[in-house]
Amino acid sequence: MNKQIEKLKERCSSYRRTTFKEKDKSISRALHIPYSGMSDPDYVDFYDYLEDDACSLLSDWINNLDNIEDLDYDELVDEFDSIDDDSTLHQHVESSLTWQQSLRESDIIINNCDYEETDSGLWEGIEDPEEAITSKAFWTYKEEVANTARAILKEFEE
Repeated sequence: MNKQIEKLKERCSSYRRTTFKEKDKSISRALHIPYSGMSDPDYVDFYDYLEDDACSLLSDWINNLDNIEDLDYDELVDEFDSIDDDSTLHQHVESSLTWQQSLRESDIIINNCDYEETDSGLWEGIEDPEEAITSKAFWTYKEEVANTARAILKEFEE
């Protein structure tokens, strides 16, 4: 396997600053906003949280590639561009945001991501405004995780 891929795997597998117990996960918590019921929470920066999520995606994706031994770094990057075609990215973000329910957390996601999803067709037909905003936050966060993962991949270009 290529040295770049080895370094990428090492980088992604060692990045775990934002690991919370499942019941304590919250975007609000990641943004230093008091999380109800927490007396002395361990806050982290939203962007660290986002980077951790992108590293987790890359690590899981690389570890599940069948042909990793046959790929060079450029082929790996090309392969990543099709990650959404096999629903890996969607499933990853869906599991990351299963606990993300409130308007407050949706607002935090939308306002702190560099990317903002504007394709209203993704939430068209959702009658409840709160669900529509939560859907917009999901699609926004999904693209932001993918963009962050791409930026991490770029770090290892020779």
